[in-house]
Amino acid sequence: MLKFLKDLFKKSETTEEIEHIKIEEIDIWLNKHTSEIVEDIDKDINEIYVRMETEVKELKNSLNELSKAELKNDKIALRAIQIMQGNRETYILRLNQFADSLDLSNKGFYSGKRFYKDFNGKVIELNKQTIRGYHVMQEFMANESSKVAQCLKKIVESSKEIQDLIEKSPIYNLDEIKESLKEFKNKQKALSDIDKKVKDKREDLEEYRRSREKIDKKISQLKKSEAYLSYKKLAEKRDNLIEDIKKIEDNINNDFSALSRPLKKHSRMSMNEKAVERYAQSPILALLGDDKLEIMDILTKLKQNIIENKIELKDKQKNKAIQTVEKLSKRYIENFINNHKSVKNVKKEIDTQILSNRVNQDFNDMLYKQEHFLKKCKETISDINILEKNNMKMSIENVKKDLEKKYSKMAMRKIVFIEKEEKKQTENPEEDNNKIDETTTANIEEKNKIEDKD
Repeated sequence: MLKFLKDLFKKSETTEEIEHIKIEEIDIWLNKHTSEIVEDIDKDINEIYVRMETEVKELKNSLNELSKAELKNDKIALRAIQIMQGNRETYILRLNQFADSLDLSNKGFYSGKRFYKDFNGKVIELNKQTIRGYHVMQEFMANESSKVAQCLKKIVESSKEIQDLIEKSPIYNLDEIKESLKEFKNKQKALSDIDKKVKDKREDLEEYRRSREKIDKKISQLKKSEAYLSYKKLAEKRDNLIEDIKKIEDNINNDFSALSRPLKKHSRMSMNEKAVERYAQSPILALLGDDKLEIMDILTKLKQNIIENKIELKDKQKNKAIQTVEKLSKRYIENFINNHKSVKNVKKEIDTQILSNRVNQDFNDMLYKQEHFLKKCKETISDINILEKNNMKMSIENVKKDLEKKYSKMAMRKIVFIEKEEKKQTENPEEDNNKIDETTTANIEEKNKIEDKD
């Protein structure tokens, strides 16, 4: 029997009444459970306000009587009378100002809470301002000043009644709860907005991925077509021609590099100074623009000046320069110009064919689109990561728990907020975890695809 009673008490101690409220209904619940309480408190507070209006009138009447009161003792010294009169005027002025500052027009719970907090501060300040005047009035006009003090005391007690009524009520922190509820709903909306943006971004990402796959497929098909293979051969031929042109130009540049310094010195004593300078600076451009082959005359005079030591060079440079001039014969120069122009013309024809080739245009368009969708995928993944980081930072769990505590205190039982889908999730947590894993795996695979493309 004793064990049964112990178990019974133990069970009752550990059992706690819990009320579950759906998050989307917490404001409805609050209004429903507080409206009647607020209505009752409003009625009581408004009755006190009505009484205070009468008490304020009584205070002003008492102050009026104090201002008109005369001294009973006519043997008091003039100096003392002057002190009394000054203190009376100040005392009456301060109390009238205090009475006029009381706003009794706003009624009900919320205004009452603001009223008594403001009132308490005013009373403290009033006591500081009137303490001396009150003691002086007690010395000279005890009855009238006592009546004023009693009227003031009634007003203070009425304000205290409002304070007790509100602070002892279960909805004392109702305005604070409503502020917390507002904060919770704002954060909840912000998180919902982020979730929607993430969902939209994921849909965009999927669309970009599908578009990119279509382009990849088209590029793969195009590369197998005869038209593309023909274009590819033209492109390879053009690349070979570019390499041939480079070799031809490199050879002539190497030849003229040995004459760069001698030509610069020769230009100062030449009659055709500008032409010599062109060859010293850019021999290829100069040769391609030299229709009359002025270079042959320049080289002949250059060689003569070197041999006659009119151009100062070291022996090694001198010998090298003379050998180069002898190598650059008219036939050698003409061969360079003809070969260069011939290869350039062939390349130009191929360039024209490539530019007019529809396959080339289609291929370049596809490459542009491929790069575009690849870039969009990267940007969208980056946007999703940023949104999800913000989502993690903007946790409302602490705000939710704080609000649950305030609801629990007001309802005098434990309140727990629940989500719509919370019940389903708790029924099969393994299934939810699998869904999360699948989503994460899909994101990783998407990133790997993009990295492989790079």
